[in-house]
Amino acid sequence: MLIVTGCATEGSLKVLCDRTDKSRTAHAKALGESTDLGPATTGRVLISQIDAACAKT
Repeated sequence: MLIVTGCATEGSLKVLCDRTDKSRTAHAKALGESTDLGPATTGRVLISQIDAACAKT
């Protein structure tokens, strides 16, 4: 969350969240189906942090 909020204004964060919603969802789905635990684990953490930041916009 720090990375997302640290480099974006409130308005640009909303745009970022809106424009990446579908791709974040697709990526999260792909990570859930992955058999490689390293990227799946770190990807889930990253997606959850971005989703949490976007929920606040």
